[in-house]
Amino acid sequence: MAHYIEEKLKFYLDRVNSNPNMLSDELIEEIKKAVGKALNKQFNELNGKFRLSMSAIGRPLCQLQMQKSDAARLEEEYHKPLQMLYGDIIEAIMVPLLKAAGVVIQSEQEHVKLNLDWGSGSLEIPGTLDLMIDDLVWDVKSVSPWVFKNKFTSYENVKADDTFGYVGQLYLYGKAKSKKVGGWIIVDKSSGEIRVVEFPQDQVAEQQEVLVQVTNNVKELVENAPFRRSYTDISEKFRKKDTGNRYLTKACEFCPYRFTCWPTLIHSKALRSEAKDPPWRYYTHIQEGTNKNENSVSESEGS
Repeated sequence: MAHYIEEKLKFYLDRVNSNPNMLSDELIEEIKKAVGKALNKQFNELNGKFRLSMSAIGRPLCQLQMQKSDAARLEEEYHKPLQMLYGDIIEAIMVPLLKAAGVVIQSEQEHVKLNLDWGSGSLEIPGTLDLMIDDLVWDVKSVSPWVFKNKFTSYENVKADDTFGYVGQLYLYGKAKSKKVGGWIIVDKSSGEIRVVEFPQDQVAEQQEVLVQVTNNVKELVENAPFRRSYTDISEKFRKKDTGNRYLTKACEFCPYRFTCWPTLIHSKALRSEAKDPPWRYYTHIQEGTNKNENSVSESEGS
């Protein structure tokens, strides 16, 4: 059964299809301001120096270490500002639409802080909490169609592959507010479909697990611990036998530091595959004697 927030949003949007005057002038002005902030963020504000925040600290430690050391990273594609702006606008306008749908919002865009202590040191981590509804912490996310259909279908699916630290982010907000977490309000930025993904009711053990991981990340970053990869590469198999080739995990494929972390990386269609259209892989090692795919891209070309 869908969460009541999801039901209210769908019911409201369904009425918009056939009824005029479904959005007040006050909420329209709120949307204008939100869009203006999103434009300013993506087009007028430069990314500053490395800074720990609740939205980032749950990411893999190796990626945070690379970012802190200002390591060489892949350049963003030209369309990145528009891509980010589109997501920001969708997330921003969802708050007024929630209000229009009759959802009572207790607070929004609230700045919070949480002190993490590891015995030999401590650090205060800032964050901006999206929404408080029903005395629970909620976050609004705009996602791609693939992510909407395959990842943000349940809490368990998100947690199983959480390289962006979405789970940790919300648990940290909850800890900072001494509140439980409600979950995510998800919007497919292509179709406009909406889904509410709830967190488990028993959150004590889950939150403690996240706090231990995040505190360890902060400790290692503050104390400049030696760099180490959070993931290892995968042994390629063909007909259930090792080919001798190795390639990156999915968690590493989209990391902007992948060529710095793995200097010999080669991007190629699968070298051993019977598929009509073999999948692309980032190879960390290619066994001597293996014929390289004509579409292969070397480290220097790829970066």
